[in-house]
Amino acid sequence: MNRQMRRVQEKAEKKQEKEKQRTKANRISKRVQKREKRSESKQKNTKTQSSARPAREPGRFARTFTIITAVFIMLQSVLPTDDQASYAIYVALAYYGLFGYFLTLWMKRNKNPQALFVGITGGVMLALGIGVAKQVQPELPADWLFVLYTVPITVLGAFLGQLTYDRAPR
Repeated sequence: MNRQMRRVQEKAEKKQEKEKQRTKANRISKRVQKREKRSESKQKNTKTQSSARPAREPGRFARTFTIITAVFIMLQSVLPTDDQASYAIYVALAYYGLFGYFLTLWMKRNKNPQALFVGITGGVMLALGIGVAKQVQPELPADWLFVLYTVPITVLGAFLGQLTYDRAPR
């Protein structure tokens, strides 16, 4: 009786061993097939990418530069400047031009259909907001003529941003 039980047990163990080997072989073959599919798809992708490589759209960092420029504009409006330094006005105006430029690039990159309008309006609203903030605080002198000068510079920057986006190679 013991001998028969051992034989049955050995037979069951052999059967389990064969089943383990079959499952292991199936797993290995599936892995090999996946690797082959991946390598085939990579080869196809490299062929299509080398022939028609997608160009990067302009304005990759436009959002970051827009935020940084807005912060610089706010800091410059609060910090005191020398009245004798005439270049300070030109630098402040240049910041508004950069703001319009980067904001338009950012909106164009996000496929906003009214990117130019958003760029111009954003720059004008920023200038008006800072003008009103200076008017409310008595220790900061309000310069409405400067706010008026910022409008055409912001418009110019926004148009340059749109021109840059439209003329970029694709």
